[in-house]
Amino acid sequence: MGEVAWSQMILKGLFYFCLTLLTPMRADPMRSSSSPLEIFLSSD
Repeated sequence: MGEVAWSQMILKGLFYFCLTLLTPMRADPMRSSSSPLEIFLSSD
């Protein structure tokens, strides 16, 4: 992977990480199936 790909991956990871921290579990639709981190890791 190139630098751009790594940058996008890190930014996406930070986005999902912040989303997880800022959003309560019961209000997070993504938590019903899997955590944002799992979605992030499996998206590639």
